[in-house]
Amino acid sequence: MQALAPSTDRLKANSDLVTQVQSYLQQLGLYDAGVDGILGQYTQSALFKFSDALSLDMGLDMGLDMGVDPKLGIDFNDRSNSAVNSLLSIPEVVAIVLDRASDSERVFQKFSNIQNTLLQQKFLTEEHLAILDRGVNGSTVTNDSASYSFPASPFKQEIGQYANRLATLPAIAIASYGQIAVSATTNQRVRFTPYPNLGVIPPIDNLSLAFLHPDITEACVCIGSLVDGHIMTRWLGKNMLKNVEFWSSTKILAILHLISKANQVAPKTAIASLLVTDAQKQKGSIAIAEVLQRIVSYEEVGAMTSNALAAMCKQFATPSQLDRWVQQVTGNQALEFKGLYGEPPYISQPVLLDPNTKRTILPPATETHFKNGGSNTLSAYDLTRFISLLGWHHAIPATARLPGAQWHSLQTLVRVMGMDTARYVDAAIATLGLQNQISAPVVISKMGFGRSLIRDRTEATYTAFVQFVDRLAEQTNGEGKLRSFCFTLRAAKQLNDPIQEALEVDARMATEVTEIVRRVVTEELI
Repeated sequence: MQALAPSTDRLKANSDLVTQVQSYLQQLGLYDAGVDGILGQYTQSALFKFSDALSLDMGLDMGLDMGVDPKLGIDFNDRSNSAVNSLLSIPEVVAIVLDRASDSERVFQKFSNIQNTLLQQKFLTEEHLAILDRGVNGSTVTNDSASYSFPASPFKQEIGQYANRLATLPAIAIASYGQIAVSATTNQRVRFTPYPNLGVIPPIDNLSLAFLHPDITEACVCIGSLVDGHIMTRWLGKNMLKNVEFWSSTKILAILHLISKANQVAPKTAIASLLVTDAQKQKGSIAIAEVLQRIVSYEEVGAMTSNALAAMCKQFATPSQLDRWVQQVTGNQALEFKGLYGEPPYISQPVLLDPNTKRTILPPATETHFKNGGSNTLSAYDLTRFISLLGWHHAIPATARLPGAQWHSLQTLVRVMGMDTARYVDAAIATLGLQNQISAPVVISKMGFGRSLIRDRTEATYTAFVQFVDRLAEQTNGEGKLRSFCFTLRAAKQLNDPIQEALEVDARMATEVTEIVRRVVTEELI
C-alpha cells in the first residue's frame, strides 16, 4: 500500500474537515467510498484527481471544455460549482494541490495535451495560442464548422483597482519577509538589499533559478520584501545579463521613456490627457491612452497596429538618445535599443500635444529609428528592472525612480498592462488552486513572440509584475503575507516545425510561470 503524501498530514489530523472534503469530492463524482472522516488511499487519490483536473484544464477560470470529464459529467471549470469552490477555500486542500503541482513535467504535459487537443479541433494555430493569445476579454476562435470561446480573465474586474493597490503598498498592514528570510528549500538565511539606484546593477543570485527548464534560455526574477514602508529586493537570474531579442516585451521601454520625458516637461499633466498628432499632417490625431491600449491589447485597425504604434512611440527621441536613456536607467551599458518591430511608425513625425492648452509637450526627434537599422537586444534583467520600477514606484526611494515620471501618468500604463493578451499568471493561479486564497491581486505584463529566421526557432517572452496578499500564510503566521515579485522569461524551441514549436513554447512558458508562482508561495524561491 502506497504511503500517504506528507502534504496530506495537516488535513489528515482533522477528521471533521476530512469528512467535509470527502463530501465535496463525492458531489464531484471523484470519491465513491464512505464518508468516514479518515484520510486513506481512496481520499488521497480523489484529491489528486481533483488537483490534476485543475492543472489539466488550466483551472476553474480558464474555461476549457476538457474540464468536463465525460465519465463523470462534472465541469471542473464551473465557478458556480459550490463543491469546487468549497474545496479551494480549504487551505489544507490547496496545500495538497500545491504539492501535486511541484511535478513540473506533469504540469507541462497537461498544458501540452490541452494545446494538442485544441489544435486537432482546429481551434489553435501558431497565430492564436491557448494562453499567449487568450486576451483579458477572452476570445472566440472559429474552425470549419464550430466556434470555441475562451472566457475572460478572472482578473478582468480587478484591473481598475491595480493602480490604487500599488499606490497604497507601503500602508498595507500585513506581514512581509523582512530584511532576512529563510528559504524553505535550503533552510538557509537570505538577505534582502535596498532597491538599487538608477544606473546600478544589483547583486545577482545566479544559482536559485536552476530549477527552470533548459528551454527557458534567459530569466530574471526579483522578489520584493516590504521593510519600513520601502521595498527591499532579491535578484535571481539565469543568463540574466545576456543581451538577446525579447520581441514585443520591449515595447514597454519606449512607453516608459515617453512618460518620463513628457512628465519632465509638464509634471502636472497626465499622459492620458494628451494627443499624438502628425507634424506632416498626413494622419489624424490619436489619444495617447488609445495608443498604449492598442500596443498591449493588439486591438488593431488597418495601419494602426501594435508594431507600428510602438515604433511611433520611439520617434520622440533619436536612436542614440533612447539607447542611452535605457542604459542610464538599468546600468547595462552593453544593451541596444535602436530597432523597430518589423513595421514603419504609424506616424513617422509624431507630436505629443496638450489639446487643452495647444502646447507641444514633445516634438518629433530629428532622426528616425526606421532608417537607423539598429536592433533591440537587451537582457532579462533590463526588462525586469523596468517593470519593477513601474510596480514599485511608490515603494522605492526617489533616487531609484524613473526620472520625472509621475504616478498620474504611470497608472495609465498599469491599467493597460493589466490587459496583456498573454494570461500566464491567470493559468498559474488557477492551476495551483490559489484563486480563493489570495486577495488584492495585481497582474501586469507584456508578452513577446516570434520565430527567428537567424536562430531557426520559435521564441516566446514574458515580463510580469505580480502582487497579492497570500491568505494561506494565515495558517502559520496568523496573518496574510505580501507576495510582490516580478520576472522576465524567454522560452525557445527548435523542432523544424513552427506550429509545434509555438505550442511547446506556450505550454513551457505556462509551466515555468506556474512553478515560479508556486515557489514564491511556498517560499522555496526567496
